[in-house]
Amino acid sequence: MLILLIIAIWIFPQISLEYWILGLILLGLIGFFTFGPHMLIVTALPMDLGTKEKASSAAGFIDCFGYIGAGLTGVGTGLLLDRFNWDAAFYFWLSGAVVAAILLIIFWKLPKFQKAFKWKKVSAFLFEK
Repeated sequence: MLILLIIAIWIFPQISLEYWILGLILLGLIGFFTFGPHMLIVTALPMDLGTKEKASSAAGFIDCFGYIGAGLTGVGTGLLLDRFNWDAAFYFWLSGAVVAAILLIIFWKLPKFQKAFKWKKVSAFLFEK
């Protein structure tokens, strides 16, 4: 879904104002493709990275930074709009989707690396005393 999100965000600024219905459809797709990765990061990832007992702590930790990022996104987008234009804002969001895709690929393979190298769960490093 993140790949489709990247494609939709990349296409959107290139659409002419004459094709506003296509722009509307793409905005809907951008929202749709954002929801799937968000749910994957907030629900499934904490259970994979944390133990059964600490999954809720991991989910709260991830949510905390997600909401901080969501709050800062409005400020960052506003600064981009003041200094540049809407294209810069969309390319900023595009870069965020690319970074999220790369991090998700890394964390997707992390449990296999943990078993191969006999590492502790990530939550053991973050939440144990």
